[in-house]
Amino acid sequence: RDRLRVLAAAAAATLAQEYRALGQLRPALAAARQSVQVDRFQDLAWQLLADLHRDAGDDSAAARARREHAAAQAELELEST
Repeated sequence: RDRLRVLAAAAAATLAQEYRALGQLRPALAAARQSVQVDRFQDLAWQLLADLHRDAGDDSAAARARREHAAAQAELELEST
């Protein structure tokens, strides 16, 4: 189950990258959000989400994504100790 969750999150992040390359920010944002909802420890998806918000001109949403990413990283570090 975990492996499938990670694969689904990675697929959504890849889809977000493809939409971004096509200049389609709205579906790119939706795919990036889906990726972090499925697996909140996907660094690429968090970075993409923050970058897409920035590209869309929403700096506060970009900052929120970066904070949520930092919180997920901190949680992961606590679990590994």
